Amino acid sequence: MGGHVLELARNDWDVFATYRSQPCSHPRVIFLHFNLASEQSILSVMEQVKPNSVIHCAAWPNIDICESQPDRAFQINAESSEVLAKICHQIQCRLIFTSTDMVFDGEEGAYTENDKTNPINIYGRSKLAAEEKIQTHCPDSVIARVALVYGKPKMHGSSFSSKILDAAEQGKTMHLFTDQIRTPVLVDDLAQALLELADHNFRGVIHLGGATQVNRFQFGIRLAELKKISNEFMQPSTMDVVRPRAPRPRDVSLDITLAKKTLQTPLSGYDEGLGKT
Repeated sequence: MGGHVLELARNDWDVFATYRSQPCSHPRVIFLHFNLASEQSILSVMEQVKPNSVIHCAAWPNIDICESQPDRAFQINAESSEVLAKICHQIQCRLIFTSTDMVFDGEEGAYTENDKTNPINIYGRSKLAAEEKIQTHCPDSVIARVALVYGKPKMHGSSFSSKILDAAEQGKTMHLFTDQIRTPVLVDDLAQALLELADHNFRGVIHLGGATQVNRFQFGIRLAELKKISNEFMQPSTMDVVRPRAPRPRDVSLDITLAKKTLQTPLSGYDEGLGKT
């Protein structure tokens, strides 16, 4: 999503972006090396730029790897966010943090911002810890809980839909869950919403998902229909059969009523959104 934010922001903002290992270039964007696991690196970049707003998209997002390395997951996802939040408050900088629908246990679905959080994997717990630290240390902040992201990647990124299309091109079988419900969000909509929040007076938690619920297999089938490709490589699977290392919640669909009231950015349903990709 970071590449999409840059693409939009560079027309109206002075934009500084960070990279961890691969140097990047983009018109009208200044790139700085950044190590999310290093407090000194965070301090150095923030002192150099002195931003008005920060959109914090960086994370250690691989759910299964986080499950096997919890200390590092909390260091990168939670502790670094606490450092950033403290600095943002000190320099009066607005902070937009991208969290996840994985902060919920999936027992209910259609979660609002006021519903009880109860993550069932390390990744979700580390992101919830980050939420709490940011809200403690940086009052001028937004916790944007983001659903499953799809759409055309930019600048070495990936998305749920791009992984499906890559598997189709490479002739690989892809197991897609039929028993996990999400509200996928189009990356273009998400980037626009995050940028809008960076220049907004809203504070607190907001859900950024698509307008419709769907399971992963249904999503894949619809993507194949629109792209006019075979869906034979897609295998319907259940979480009980696949048994991933990290447990997944069954229904973390997000209620986006608050986002619709607060933002001008439309949040497409997956069928409409796939038509734009």
